Amino acid sequence: MLDAGFAKTPDDVNLQSSQILLLAVRGKLAEADAEIPKIVAAAKPGRGFHHIAHDIAAVYALEGNAQKSVEWLQKAADAGLPNYPMFARDPNFERIRQEAVFVQFMANLKKRWDVYDREFQ
Repeated sequence: MLDAGFAKTPDDVNLQSSQILLLAVRGKLAEADAEIPKIVAAAKPGRGFHHIAHDIAAVYALEGNAQKSVEWLQKAADAGLPNYPMFARDPNFERIRQEAVFVQFMANLKKRWDVYDREFQ
């Protein structure tokens, strides 16, 4: 399915971010990491950026780089994806889940999520 999308729109940065996440999940971490600068250069804040930021954060988490992962999770949250439950369950973040920077990010995000939860019930 990803290949079909690339055939139609090879310059789609959203598909590119999905591709690097897939590479990282398959253990091709160096290959995924090498593509991040190209994606960052092509990505523009706005529609869909939060998904790109999430994918980059997941790649860094799979590499074990908690600091960079959290930096990108923060960008994802600030760009419209402050989804605490999703981040709490996402298996791509298991490797860094106990890291202090991730724990702090999640604690802060939980407070933010709780406000949204109360406001929109």
